[in-house]
Amino acid sequence: MYKFAEPFQLGKLRLKNRFVVAPEMRSQCDDLGYVNDRILASYAEEAKGGSALVTVQATYITPEGQGFRRHLSVKDDSYISGLHELAYIIKRNGAASAIQLFHAGCIPNPAKLGHGLRPVGPSEIPIFTAPSEMCQELDDDDIKRIIVAYYEAARRVKEAGFEAIDIHAGHGGLIHQFLSRTLNKRSDKWGQETELFSLKVLEALRKAVGDDYPIIWRISADEFSPPDGYTLQDTLDRFLPK
Repeated sequence: MYKFAEPFQLGKLRLKNRFVVAPEMRSQCDDLGYVNDRILASYAEEAKGGSALVTVQATYITPEGQGFRRHLSVKDDSYISGLHELAYIIKRNGAASAIQLFHAGCIPNPAKLGHGLRPVGPSEIPIFTAPSEMCQELDDDDIKRIIVAYYEAARRVKEAGFEAIDIHAGHGGLIHQFLSRTLNKRSDKWGQETELFSLKVLEALRKAVGDDYPIIWRISADEFSPPDGYTLQDTLDRFLPK
């Protein structure tokens, strides 16, 4: 039986116990996705609570990857200094810091975000929050651009001082959309091998942060969407390292 108060080794990162703050959405940053005093104060309080690892909320990596208003961003280098403050204040208050990298894919409501960008996905499917509209199917060049964006985002957050990365690969985000045969209807390599996008993202992340830097992969273990959605057994057979 696990002893939750005992230390735990996560790659090169030693955690003082086995309690982790999950990457919950907070919508506390400014309208452009920059760190502000409100979000600093929020995570400072989390770090004081005794958990070994505080995971900062889903943080979008490209302009079209924004999912929600006041959504934290790491889409370019101008965000590094604020994220550095955030990682520092978590560490100063007693916890290690992780941050979740995110691309919303076909989740966002374009009318509510108001940035003029059309949501994207592996296939042309209804936008989750505006089902009367269709998202734009990503072409091969755009898929490769997003993979590079994961690389750049990982580089930025490591430079900012975060000690681990959490990857949003479940409950509707773009990586999940590629994994799901319900949502990924492509006939090319990105559809024939639904894990391919995930694998390429992971390769890019490893190049950015190195072999000993912790990468946490957060996945929906079961889609609960028969007949095409993947099941817990699929996850065990196809997605987990053997």
